[in-house]
Amino acid sequence: SFVFGGDKSSKSRVPSVVILYDSSLPSVDGIHLDPALLQAAFSGWAVQLLDASQFSSEFPGLPCDLLVTVHGFLIPRQCWVPFLSYLQSGGNWLHFGGMPLATPVHKEGITWQVEARQPEFHKRLGITQIVAVDRRSIKEFEVVEAETDLKGLERELQVNDLYELYVRFTETKDFLQEDGSAGVRDGRIQPLILGTNADGDRVAAPVVQIDRTEGEFAGGRWILAPLNGTISSKGIRLLAERAIDGAAELVIRPSFACYNEGEVPAFSVMLHRPRLTPSAEKLQYKIVVKNERGNEVESVRGRLTGSGATLTDSRSSTNRSLASGLY
Repeated sequence: SFVFGGDKSSKSRVPSVVILYDSSLPSVDGIHLDPALLQAAFSGWAVQLLDASQFSSEFPGLPCDLLVTVHGFLIPRQCWVPFLSYLQSGGNWLHFGGMPLATPVHKEGITWQVEARQPEFHKRLGITQIVAVDRRSIKEFEVVEAETDLKGLERELQVNDLYELYVRFTETKDFLQEDGSAGVRDGRIQPLILGTNADGDRVAAPVVQIDRTEGEFAGGRWILAPLNGTISSKGIRLLAERAIDGAAELVIRPSFACYNEGEVPAFSVMLHRPRLTPSAEKLQYKIVVKNERGNEVESVRGRLTGSGATLTDSRSSTNRSLASGLY
């Protein structure tokens, strides 16, 4: 378990948000988000709503801490190049509704033409497939236990239909001549909300977070809600505050595991944030050690040091009398 405090200076300024919102686009399944709801969700932030034409011409020059897309399946072709360029710069992305980027649209005169569903755009981002999940198989939704900052989010959502993503996180091979060999992982995906069936099995995730820690999109945090339904302004705000932090990877692992009586465990800690160079003096951590019954037996505190995007530290346990067992 982690209690992690970092440099809050980035929170002191007003975040800049750009929302791709075009009321002239065809109506499709997804999450209906009108300007009033969006205005309430982003109260106090610097927000610009751009239609497809404005987005294609103006977005590349605008400050943007978070890009929000709200049209579910649809992606106007004229918006694709600036959208991709933003993600390649390590930009953060929050998407609501349906299968993200699955259905291109283009304008002929004043009329939008909806093209056939195709993988061209989402596959370019590493989302290789998108599949529907039977909503009837899901009994309830709950926020992942570790995500304490999102507590109650499941009550801000109504899920009518949902989709799951197949995501590829490596573009290189450890062995160049071998297809299927492992390679460097450019990111990771984690569920923020889980859906469970009547047997208690976890069968779906209506909201997921993708942290791009390496590669072409390094630095970006993408939060995707590929579902049809509704969400409250509070739910939007919770996800936006999460997305705007950018990609981060906090890893703790034992550097010395104990087997014999009298041995003392040691830990290594690593924080990787591609877009940020945080102040090491303010980055402190706390490791909580629990026994098999879930009772806390020790806490270890430390301070991360280093330069650039990766900070590290190592600590040893101060408890010399741990009983045999799993911790």
